[in-house]
Amino acid sequence: MLSGLEKMLALMDPGVYEDRKQTLGDVGPWPGRTNAQEFDWREAAPSGTDLVGGMGSGMGLFLSGFLGSDPKMKWKNYFNTETTDMPMYDNMLTNAGYHASKKGRNVSIEIMGPMDYIRNLLKLEGRGTKSIEQELRAVDTTTVGKYTQRAQAGEKMPMPVLDRMYGEQEGRHRAMVAEKLGLRDMPVMVIEDLKKKFGL
Repeated sequence: MLSGLEKMLALMDPGVYEDRKQTLGDVGPWPGRTNAQEFDWREAAPSGTDLVGGMGSGMGLFLSGFLGSDPKMKWKNYFNTETTDMPMYDNMLTNAGYHASKKGRNVSIEIMGPMDYIRNLLKLEGRGTKSIEQELRAVDTTTVGKYTQRAQAGEKMPMPVLDRMYGEQEGRHRAMVAEKLGLRDMPVMVIEDLKKKFGL
């Protein structure tokens, strides 16, 4: 069985582990990808794998951190990692290679705690909020209650977004629903400037 690191390397350079690719398991392709050797880490990642990202063909998927995820990955019952419910960001998600090579955007899916998401909002450039309390004032408890009921009824929520490139966010209410449901982790689509992230 391949280790998490070996799986990452296999995804970055499929030829290196061509003879062992079957041990990666029965997983589906990342949406929008054309390279059959690139697998979906949302399904393939072992327990404890916390950051998943894609930069398109040539670089494949990459693993960037271990943040202490829930081994049972309970968030999978409540979040749909194939959509943000916003066309612009869904296009980035399904065409990560294009956005990396032509637009300089790094698109990844990070697994983080609901309150970690709120804390990350304070780091976005150009936002006026200076405290968690200030961020939470924008959360409507009635909306959180409605979303929680829908989630408990089996309706999956679209992924929250943390756009570090343009200082935008969409997902405070979903983060609070996750908190209310007692989830330790949730998936978040993160957009970053490739040059800043990798010093290109």
